[in-house]
Amino acid sequence: MSRRGVRAAPSPQPHATAAAAEATPIELRAPPSRAPERGLVPADCGIEGWPGEPRVQAELWRVAAAYLPDGRRAIGAYTQGLMDLGATTCTRAKPDCNACPVAADCVARCDGRVDELPYPRPRRALPRREVTVLLLTRDGDVLLEQRPPVGVWSGLWSLPELARDADVALHVAARFNAATDALRLLPPLTHTFTHFALTMHPVRVPVTHWPTTAGARGVEWFARDSAIAAAVPAPIRRLLRAHC
Repeated sequence: MSRRGVRAAPSPQPHATAAAAEATPIELRAPPSRAPERGLVPADCGIEGWPGEPRVQAELWRVAAAYLPDGRRAIGAYTQGLMDLGATTCTRAKPDCNACPVAADCVARCDGRVDELPYPRPRRALPRREVTVLLLTRDGDVLLEQRPPVGVWSGLWSLPELARDADVALHVAARFNAATDALRLLPPLTHTFTHFALTMHPVRVPVTHWPTTAGARGVEWFARDSAIAAAVPAPIRRLLRAHC
């Protein structure tokens, strides 16, 4: 990064430059910590990694110390130059490289990595959950149950679900006192929520005997088209369309 280039950069905020010049030496000799500076320095110097990582922060410290000029007001102008370039020229979305005074030795530009540097914040791995969902069918109808009034898909109709390690035939017999034919495993479907990813493992369960006493509040048989048109979650609707 060229000190002369940063010093020559026009500041669109002269009042801010003056304020920076009045800052204490401790404040001015800090590493790039604001978002605009964190974009400019990694791009110009080719620093790999997300600027928020401790390892990258240490490298920013090193670069900042190496390029700091001497003199109180020189440091103020240099610091403000970094902020202004990062905020107005070396932006993440549309960097104006042709107007940048340090473009000649910018690693990101010279190596064709303008869209890559600086690295974005890494995406946090979402927690994953897995459940078995039951596609209970009888004479062309499918069994739906209404979800609880709170929680995921609250109040919507959905397929009955149970833990992955539960025995499907035993569960159906115990809960509904129903008899079933051969079970068929269907392809899993993953749906991503804001805070976790849910993988549903559907199992087709042909019902051969459904006692009249098996009916319960919140559980109802639907014709295929009625089930698809009901108030069901989008991934459940996809399962119904694909496998009913």
